[in-house]
Amino acid sequence: MGFDRKEWIGNWENFELYFTDLDPAMCRAWADAEREIRERKMDLISSILFRHGAKQFWMDGCYTVTEENKVRLGGWHVKPARENDISVEWLDEAGKSLGCYIYTLDMVLPKGLESKENYLLHAENAPQDSPFAYLLSMPPMPEHAEKEKGGLISHLHFQFGRKKEQIVKSNGKLRKPHWYATLCDADATMLQRCNIVRALHKLPVWKKLPEI
Repeated sequence: MGFDRKEWIGNWENFELYFTDLDPAMCRAWADAEREIRERKMDLISSILFRHGAKQFWMDGCYTVTEENKVRLGGWHVKPARENDISVEWLDEAGKSLGCYIYTLDMVLPKGLESKENYLLHAENAPQDSPFAYLLSMPPMPEHAEKEKGGLISHLHFQFGRKKEQIVKSNGKLRKPHWYATLCDADATMLQRCNIVRALHKLPVWKKLPEI
């Protein structure tokens, strides 16, 4: 497949923001997800993972506050850099910059988050103590073009850290396979945001926002 930066370019928002969004439609989307989880027949592992509900499951895995990063992320602003590199500006919830660094591909993990090919990127211009010096991510999916066709908005799972060893073990496997911080295309409507929540729980997407 290979690293293709064009799908990364643009504005991204933290999926954690969806947890606290009080828009009536978003609240309905989460309520439907919770009901689906309660009523769905699941295997033992899934039953354990979702024992506290749908939203709590995602909250437990999508966190962006770590020992090194004390601020919950708001998102990214990504631009092309030299050759096939990308410039990533890390933002807090208020949109304030936490740093802007140029990332170069360091290595490819054949099987990482979501058991997909993952990319480990390194920012050589990041301060030595920056929690964002290394960035691991699956490729954005679906491609941005799908949104223009009425499909789902792009999203990706990622991890970050000050050192490479915090993310990837010497055997090439993830050190924290159940940490999947998530970003979604920020240039999205409320309907598109709600449909991400619905799709993640195998619910049919809405054609329009419900009347509430």
